[in-house]
Amino acid sequence: MAPLIFKKKIKLLVLAMTLSVMAFAQGDGPRTWLLAPKGIWGVDAKWINLDQNIVPAGNLFIPTAAIKVNVFPITLFHTFSIGGHFAQAMFNFVPGKANGNVYPPLPNLPNPSFTANGFSDGFAGLKVGLVGAPALHVIAFSKKPPAFSMLGMFRIWYSGTYSDKKALNLGTNRLTCEFGLPMSIPFGKDAKKPFWLEVAPSVQFYSINTNPTFISRATESKQKPLFLIENHLTKNLTSKFWVGVDV
Repeated sequence: MAPLIFKKKIKLLVLAMTLSVMAFAQGDGPRTWLLAPKGIWGVDAKWINLDQNIVPAGNLFIPTAAIKVNVFPITLFHTFSIGGHFAQAMFNFVPGKANGNVYPPLPNLPNPSFTANGFSDGFAGLKVGLVGAPALHVIAFSKKPPAFSMLGMFRIWYSGTYSDKKALNLGTNRLTCEFGLPMSIPFGKDAKKPFWLEVAPSVQFYSINTNPTFISRATESKQKPLFLIENHLTKNLTSKFWVGVDV
């Protein structure tokens, strides 16, 4: 029976990885969905550098554009307990800047060079443990062996800096509601340094941008809901260093 269950788990993991899709936004990154002790206050800061032909907001594709983006996602978080289950409150803000050019110039974009400064879209969110995710103090948490966990996640994304008179914006001028079921799955022979597979399926719903940028030549901008799956496979080399791949 045990080998059969193991084979089914492997099939599910392979299926989850092959269902991964590419989104216009950057993902949360590895080790985001692992559990942590309760009573922790912390800051998660990153730097993301991109070269692309999609505006930073992710909702406008310009084939002839070359856009350089530098953003610094900063997430403040606090872990606590809800009914004995792990919980984490999050607040994210994303300062940054972008610049780009279009060649050949577009008819509705007489100035082929453009810049944007300010904030990209950020979020406020909540994670709550659903399966295998008890709320533990640091000592009890350190003694808990690696195990499967599933969280329920809700986030609402607010717009960053935006102006319809600018060709390039860091913000989207819309709200996004996101629901997800991120999972963390340990496997491997070393119980102290297992491989961790994080699979985070989610769905995002968007409000209407009633004031789109002038280069779109539209009166409003809509987007259908997106179903996303973010995957990370990581492995600790030592107690302080780990490596990983993601899709």
